[in-house]
Amino acid sequence: MRRLLLLIICFYFGFILVACNSGKVNYAEVTIEHSDKFSETEIAEAIHLVKAKFKDFRGCNLTKLWYDEEKSNEYAASKDTLVLLSSFETGKSAVAQGFNPNSNYDNWMWILTRENESENWEIIDWGY
Repeated sequence: MRRLLLLIICFYFGFILVACNSGKVNYAEVTIEHSDKFSETEIAEAIHLVKAKFKDFRGCNLTKLWYDEEKSNEYAASKDTLVLLSSFETGKSAVAQGFNPNSNYDNWMWILTRENESENWEIIDWGY
């Protein structure tokens, strides 16, 4: 019984430590500029996907996430490719993710694609 209780307590605190250290997205400033290529709903779906993925960036805080059609078109190879840009801050623990600690990353790209308009977005790459 003691072992079970100890195991439950360890699991609980381990979960709390992991959950508290996940990438933070709740206060990110999100901007969607007018697009001739995608609907606001399509862009919002891509933003939602990027926010979900950013939670894997432990020790980081997403500060801005935006769609700029001109920039997206520079990098997008097809009509079913979309590029979002972001800015985020890193904390001390971000070193484990390969980031410089206590730094700002600006114009970080997220490249998303889909087979066609009826399919869901998929993140295929991110970085500079």
